[in-house]
Amino acid sequence: MKKADSANCDICGTIDDVQHVLVECSRYNLERLDVMRRFNINRFDVGALTSLLSQLNTDCLTKERDIELEPTRWPP
Repeated sequence: MKKADSANCDICGTIDDVQHVLVECSRYNLERLDVMRRFNINRFDVGALTSLLSQLNTDCLTKERDIELEPTRWPP
């Protein structure tokens, strides 16, 4: 990754921030639609990607908790 000459997106010309990359930029339309399809997220939902990120965070926390609750597998 190199330092960009501008803070603006090469494709759209708008400010290239996280919101732009995840929700707005046409460069990632196919990837965005694929993720939304995989996670069954309505693409017309304004908070769709926020919902996805929340769900992923919840899933990770649940798995982490389950791992902590597993009995030790190693002999004492």
